[in-house]
Amino acid sequence: MTSRDFHNHDKKERLVSRAKFKMIYITVCAVLFLPTIFPLFALGNRAEPIVVGLPFSFFWVLLWVVLVGISVVALYFFDPDNKVSRTSTSEAR
Repeated sequence: MTSRDFHNHDKKERLVSRAKFKMIYITVCAVLFLPTIFPLFALGNRAEPIVVGLPFSFFWVLLWVVLVGISVVALYFFDPDNKVSRTSTSEAR
């Protein structure tokens, strides 16, 4: 196996894992965003109780926005392209 074959094989593996990662990313973001829109928003569309000084409906939306942000940061660390760029940066030093 030549060096070129090895790199082509590595790219093919990355493309497959990249496609899987993209699907996971879209699914996680969509599932976490769905409770903020109709009809799932009806679950949290109440003025009472007051949570952290906010009406429950505002807290509901804020909670899901924060969860989406946390999941995006977590998925950043599982991104196969991110791992490749980190290893090639450390090798360049």
